[in-house]
Amino acid sequence: DRRGARTGGIRPFSFNFDPSALIAPAIESISDDSYVLGDGFTTDGTIVIDGLAEQGLTVRVYIDGVQVGSVLADENDTWQLDYSATDLADGTYQLTADSMIMGSVSAISPQFAVTVDRVDPPLPSLGGISVDAGSNTADRITNDDSLIFSGSAEPMATVRIRVDGSVIGSATADAGGNWSFDYQVVTLAQGNHSVELQAVDRAGNSSAWS
Repeated sequence: DRRGARTGGIRPFSFNFDPSALIAPAIESISDDSYVLGDGFTTDGTIVIDGLAEQGLTVRVYIDGVQVGSVLADENDTWQLDYSATDLADGTYQLTADSMIMGSVSAISPQFAVTVDRVDPPLPSLGGISVDAGSNTADRITNDDSLIFSGSAEPMATVRIRVDGSVIGSATADAGGNWSFDYQVVTLAQGNHSVELQAVDRAGNSSAWS
């Protein structure tokens, strides 16, 4: 410093290296993440993993606790591990990572769940209409010309609804597989109407039309 320069002396500069200060990396996404981006569900078992970490740190990546590779974080604090040489079987996997430098290791990252699913969902079903007026509330004969459709499907699947050959919209099944679609905005003409359903699961696999 200036005082040291005036006196001609050399003042020592002290610093403390604290390994516990290493920030855990983060897993941000995979590719190809099919259908809904960012949900971790995919039909592609050959994945590329992207994340964040401090520049210059070595990031070690684990799948279900087993290290599958390592990569250096770049000047933008990002990293990418290409794991596409391995085709993961259908199932759910927990991805984690840690970072290290000079033998010091960070805490493990939060888990990033990836589900590989290449199986088409089962056909969804139409459980009923509301209001199914008349003496039988399950015969689908009604004097109500503005209806709500409901039924069951694979949990969290998107159910596409087609009436008389035209798609009128879609609904998302809940965790129990129940779905409902409000079509009361349209007044149906008197007569018979055909309702067909198709399910698209979270990975993008589609059933046939019911």
